[in-house]
Amino acid sequence: LAGSERLVCIGRGLERAEDLPLIQELAEALGAELACTRPLSYEYGWLPEERMLGISGLRPSPRLLLSLGVSGQVQHTVGIIGSKLIVAVNRDASAPIFKLADYGIVGDLYQVAPRLTARLLERSKGWPACHLLGAGGDSCWARCPAASPVSGRAIWPGPAGWHRPSPTCGT
Repeated sequence: LAGSERLVCIGRGLERAEDLPLIQELAEALGAELACTRPLSYEYGWLPEERMLGISGLRPSPRLLLSLGVSGQVQHTVGIIGSKLIVAVNRDASAPIFKLADYGIVGDLYQVAPRLTARLLERSKGWPACHLLGAGGDSCWARCPAASPVSGRAIWPGPAGWHRPSPTCGT
């Protein structure tokens, strides 16, 4: 995993070991390696420890990290801080992972992963993952470089420093 360009990291949002093929299909469609948080490896034994990211695991620097069902506790974020681009999917809008993510989708990984896999297999390109999914409303946000670093004012109503992706902001 250390030299991988793309990683798909799964967290406790995955409810059963039997659901791992859903995430593996997404990783394969993305050309990524599968990684996990400590609980999935150490506590549940669903994936080997070599796949664990965080303070007790690997600290890779992929070009893309897709984080699914990961809350973003500090023990995990220490391991992903070197990622160039982080896309986070979590059903909890206040999950700490969104503070680190470049793009965020507030949604259930069981709905997002299959849709993203299908879109990737169709080879859709050019928009953030949330646009590939056809997400609308308040579920898709992107960090805005145009937002004031001091005030964090967003140019679109949403979390501070985030906005709906648009051509005017380059996202």
